[in-house]
Amino acid sequence: MSNSAGCVACRPPLVDSAGRRQPGAGLRARMARLLARLRRWRVLARQRRELAELSDRMLKDIGLSRVDALREARRPFWDDPRASPLLPGDDGVKRG
Repeated sequence: MSNSAGCVACRPPLVDSAGRRQPGAGLRARMARLLARLRRWRVLARQRRELAELSDRMLKDIGLSRVDALREARRPFWDDPRASPLLPGDDGVKRG
């Protein structure tokens, strides 16, 4: 089975041999980032759902309480602790 979305060699280059940007390169890059974010959101939703289904004993083994697990499970799928801010200023840092 072929997976062209993950095959780096299968994708057209974003720049040519002279370093010039190829037409559509920006769109391809944005689409790749969007697809990566959608995949990450799907993983987060699954992980949070599975966390909520763990037994109290399993939660204790990983150092979480039921309250901690439910709090995490209730977070929306787009609330990604690893994601970079979408807009400048969304990172909570006050600037001049």
